[in-house]
Amino acid sequence: MSAFLLLVDLLAGTAVALKTVSYSSGNLVISGDRTESLPFLFPTWLALSTFLGARCFIVKGGSMAVATSTEMGLFPLLAAVDLRVRKVPTICVVFGLASTLISIVMGGGVQQLPKAVLAALIISFPMIISNLFRPGSIGQGDIRLAGYLGPLISISKPAAEGMVVVVISCVLAIGTAAFLRIGLSQRVKTLPFAPFLLGAVVLVQILPPGWLVH
Repeated sequence: MSAFLLLVDLLAGTAVALKTVSYSSGNLVISGDRTESLPFLFPTWLALSTFLGARCFIVKGGSMAVATSTEMGLFPLLAAVDLRVRKVPTICVVFGLASTLISIVMGGGVQQLPKAVLAALIISFPMIISNLFRPGSIGQGDIRLAGYLGPLISISKPAAEGMVVVVISCVLAIGTAAFLRIGLSQRVKTLPFAPFLLGAVVLVQILPPGWLVH
């Protein structure tokens, strides 16, 4: 049930962010007055986020609640901005990484940091290789985003599952491109990759422990 609610929360948050967030010349602007046009969706998303954050704090403790609350706040922003302008706001990535590292140190100590670094490298390495063979195929913002998502995954999963994030995100992106090209007869020049990365992270997070690496 919690996994389902998290998916609903992130989808609702992305819909709210698409309506209320703008990004231009490195400036992220959130227009709170636009929430008036979302009389049901915005309060529902806010209430659900509050409930999930509080539940995480009670069940898993303060360190995990920091990372989860940050994820619920940042993922919709990151997805919405990339969908709109094909950019990944660096300020969001830096904030997410900082809060995640704090959560890791609070929960397991500095000895957990190498695992976080390894997870970040596992997710970013295929993107870097892709750009070596085909420059510009993956945006630099997506590679920076991997630096945040790797440590986030490492909190509750083995670092190796970072590769699963890469595989799922690629499958989702290729499937979407094929659907747009074949199903809707639309040729897509660029496809935002961050929403697929973020979606893959959520899917991996809700998979049962030990499903891949025992």
